[in-house]
Amino acid sequence: MDSLDTDDQLTIVNRSTEYRISKKLIRKVPYFEKMLSHECLESKEAKVTLDFDEKAVKSVLDWVKRNYTMILIEMDYVIDLCGLADYFGLDVIAKECLKYFEDNFTIEHLPDVILKVTSTSKFLNSGALNAFICRYFLKIKNLYADSIDNSKKTFWLEYPIETIEYICALDLMVYSEYQVFDAIVRWVNFKAYSRKCHLVELLKLIRWCHLSEQDLSKIKENGLFKSSGFEPIFCSPRKVNCECTFNRAKQNCFVMIEFCETGCKWRVKVLDNNLTELADQVFISDDSIPANFFQDEHITDITYEYGKSALRIDWKRKKYRHVSSDLSFNILQRCVIRNKDDDQPLSVDPMLEEPIEQGYLILEAAETFTLISFAGRDLNYYSRPTNEDRERWKLIDFGATLMDNAIYLLSNDLTLYEFKIQNNMLVKTWSHRLCDNEYNFEDTLLTSSPAGDKIMVIDTYTRDYICFDVNTKVSSKGQMVFYSSAGKKDSSRLLTCTPAFLPLKTIRTCLNSKPNSEN
Repeated sequence: MDSLDTDDQLTIVNRSTEYRISKKLIRKVPYFEKMLSHECLESKEAKVTLDFDEKAVKSVLDWVKRNYTMILIEMDYVIDLCGLADYFGLDVIAKECLKYFEDNFTIEHLPDVILKVTSTSKFLNSGALNAFICRYFLKIKNLYADSIDNSKKTFWLEYPIETIEYICALDLMVYSEYQVFDAIVRWVNFKAYSRKCHLVELLKLIRWCHLSEQDLSKIKENGLFKSSGFEPIFCSPRKVNCECTFNRAKQNCFVMIEFCETGCKWRVKVLDNNLTELADQVFISDDSIPANFFQDEHITDITYEYGKSALRIDWKRKKYRHVSSDLSFNILQRCVIRNKDDDQPLSVDPMLEEPIEQGYLILEAAETFTLISFAGRDLNYYSRPTNEDRERWKLIDFGATLMDNAIYLLSNDLTLYEFKIQNNMLVKTWSHRLCDNEYNFEDTLLTSSPAGDKIMVIDTYTRDYICFDVNTKVSSKGQMVFYSSAGKKDSSRLLTCTPAFLPLKTIRTCLNSKPNSEN
């Protein structure tokens, strides 16, 4: 190599690998342009030392050598590549990394992602990742199992111990601490010989003082628990709210969203299982709220109109924006990997007494989400839907809600149908006409109670409701009446009433602080 060629070469040492590259070529990278334009040590020695992921560095330098025409991005180093792109000042690459990650992420990748994100990561920080895990924990641990053949493995069972410990220590959104215990036991039993040694440490992550007597008795009868010799530590006294650690089982709420009479404002009420008000706040429209796949911990999505729409609420800034139902569907879908033999939906003919418009609805419950489609009197049930399933149909106006292993449908004549999966078949178990000419279907909402035992049909204007107990099959009538702080009766129209998991600790902190539009 002659002296001219040598003078044009920059040596880049990254960990154990050394690269040589043209100074003229690499100057298009802002970091290197700045470095080579100043009389710094690296510029004088024509050598720079880095400490980044090897694959990420190679990907960027190969892109440079290709004269900036093509860069290769893969899931195992996309987070590192985004951090490197930010360090180098390559915004275009950082944006491509974000798009690639959002298009390809599933919970299969959680172990690697957990290891790589930090509180200041560029496009996904640990706060946003933790919020995602907490919100979808019940789906993460359950939904990979084939809905028909439960003997198939889940990714939860394949996670390393470090991932299980990390997840179980978070403020997970669960109905009971027993669900955390069940997830731990399933993971240990999957490879009991090599995993029993981790059981005691994992049991310490259960918040024992928040278990009900019934769930605690069930745990004490578990063979694996008995053999562990573990002695739970409880707060004293156990019957009062524990202050030493957050009660994860009290994050299932009832959310009411209503139109305000003036301006682009909506009022959001958060109620507990007994319909006691926990929060009441007016939110202002703001389309600058990011519509990213992952959102910060103080931002939550509320899906309404049976999966057709979603509202993204920024509790910190007291702002909201509409987000695409496609985004909500894609977020849910990332918790589900569908097998090739999962393609056929469950269906029964005839299902309904009267034919209805062809179309589909998306329904979500704590541990699952489904797509149901209609054609004539047929109802098809997709336990793990994909975009391909959805593209066969169009969204329709038809009331529906999902609770436990049952689907409840409300027809336009206000007949309530219950369907259950029995012996790998979708079966209509009963139907019941709720009322005659008292409600207009177009003005009603169908929802389930936060406690998970009642179906409610609510008039969006009058707040009159019919409550149907799915256990006793007895219905009752009433009216939801709320008053403002000034003592005036609320009269705005309801947009939605829906059960939802919400990060109450974060919400309370946000609503007790002053809004800051710059945050």
